[in-house]
Amino acid sequence: MISVRAMSAVLNPAVSIIRGLLPPEFNWRTRREIRLTSTFGLPTNFNAFSLNSAFKIILFSPKEPRRVAKPPNQCKLNFFNPNRSEPCGLQVTIAFQSLAASVFWAFFGWLGGLGAYGARSFAIVMAADSTMKKTAWSKLIRRTHMYLALFLTPWMVVYALSSFIFNHHALFSGGKPLAQFEKVEELPYEAVFSDGIEPREAGLQILRDLNREGAFWVGQNQKLTAERFTVNRNRAIGPERIHYYPQENKVIIERQKTTTASLLVGLHLKHGTGHPGIAANLWGIVLDLVIVGMLFWVLSGVWMWLGIKPARFWGGVSALVGIGLFLLFMFTV
Repeated sequence: MISVRAMSAVLNPAVSIIRGLLPPEFNWRTRREIRLTSTFGLPTNFNAFSLNSAFKIILFSPKEPRRVAKPPNQCKLNFFNPNRSEPCGLQVTIAFQSLAASVFWAFFGWLGGLGAYGARSFAIVMAADSTMKKTAWSKLIRRTHMYLALFLTPWMVVYALSSFIFNHHALFSGGKPLAQFEKVEELPYEAVFSDGIEPREAGLQILRDLNREGAFWVGQNQKLTAERFTVNRNRAIGPERIHYYPQENKVIIERQKTTTASLLVGLHLKHGTGHPGIAANLWGIVLDLVIVGMLFWVLSGVWMWLGIKPARFWGGVSALVGIGLFLLFMFTV
């Protein structure tokens, strides 16, 4: 049975970057290896070659030295096998030969161990770095998904409710317009328009003269020589219709009664840029952000789905069913 106090082996080195400490998620084996590499293996080699190895036996061996008869210039010391070294004319002991060979092999053993543990440490660091990058990207995508949804919540609520009104129009209107326009003002108005002026330019001039600038639209087939020229002022609350009568030199302003349904539909229909005034253009820019947000939610949702292995099967089934229904409706409705 696994103890409830057992530490996880999952690397999470974010804390070490901040405080220089190893996070508790490192297990004991990882801590030991990091300690070994950070001290260049010196404590371990000291324990191995000074305390509990042949060094202890050789350095404190009670054996007596023996003399050799060969002259010094003919002596040969075999570092790879001290027992096969030729005797010299000096007073060379077995302890000195063993010590030299031990130091030789200890040095190369230390280098080999350092390289091995260095490679292991590099692998751990690279794995941790890869995990950190993946975690950072995951956090960035999830946070963007969340904050973008919170920012665009009002627009999404408006489009959801207004789409429901469009889809069930009879429930809210009873077969009539959602709200009637009522006459609110009649004003004398004389204006001089340039020859060949476009209907939109004429509508903009009328709105400026009446101090009612903002988002608007006009029918492109209208002419100023007709009996009536209508400009539709797209206000969120209380949309207006401005009727200009060129022969009578007057304008009649009508305003729609504001209801919940008409307000939601009016906000849904507001779109585009290039309108006079900053607010109307900012609304169009936010709509572009809504479009980007919807696409990002789809892509980030797919990314998060692929990251959850237990949900891959049913997520794939859901995606295939949705795509299939969409294609069926597209070709049959």
